[in-house]
Amino acid sequence: MKRLTAALAALALPASALIAEAADLPRRPPDPPPMPAPVIFSWAGPYVGIHGAYGWGQFNRYQFDQNLIAAAIPANYQYASVARAYAQSLPGTYDSNQWGGGFFAGYNFVSGNVVFGGELDYTAFFGKFGASTICYYPDPNLGIVLPGASGRSMIVGADTTSKITDYGLVKARLGYSFDRFLPYAFVGIGGARFKASGYGSIEEYVTATGVATATYTSSASKDQLTLAYGAGVGVDYAITDQILLRAQYDYVQLDSVIGQETKIQVGKIGAGIRF
Repeated sequence: MKRLTAALAALALPASALIAEAADLPRRPPDPPPMPAPVIFSWAGPYVGIHGAYGWGQFNRYQFDQNLIAAAIPANYQYASVARAYAQSLPGTYDSNQWGGGFFAGYNFVSGNVVFGGELDYTAFFGKFGASTICYYPDPNLGIVLPGASGRSMIVGADTTSKITDYGLVKARLGYSFDRFLPYAFVGIGGARFKASGYGSIEEYVTATGVATATYTSSASKDQLTLAYGAGVGVDYAITDQILLRAQYDYVQLDSVIGQETKIQVGKIGAGIRF
């Protein structure tokens, strides 16, 4: 029995030494926690913002002038054809520009990198954006020598004012995102407040003295909300998840208002908040 005990003790000594040695070895560090999934930026959702604007455009009043002159011609006027012919020489197109500002609000949907949605965009101009002109044909000092009326001349003229005060569009937008960079294009329809007024005149006078012998006039005015059609391009850039910057170009055409044809272009710089 003593011999068996001694043998077991001899075997236990190396085993205990191995256990002690293993306890001194460095332990394997725990696995690191899993990395959080990267946050992918999305343009989806609502947004609102404000913008500054600069507009420039053409106000074509040619047909308005013709209408005013035609309305000034009395019934059975013997020189009606002369008045109409020379009214066609009145200049018709005038350029104008003006600063403005407004707001926008919309909602984006996302499919992959394609971003689409709807937007309401409103712009008001701070001052007169239009044309006020007085023109005659020919020069009042020259006149039109009336056929069959020796010593008598005629001038035709128009005094008109037209302007656009504000406009708004409901737009459909389509863009393609490059992360936080979103170029887009849009089309829209809406309304614009347009004001136009004018006077037409036909004056006969003695060629030698300039003394008027007959004057015929007409007038017309309109202040109305007219249809507006727009298209353009722009770019949004999200500087944070909530704040965006914007640059946009609008091309807008208005329905005719008593003969006034108006086309404007507007550049905009703005900022908005995403929700």
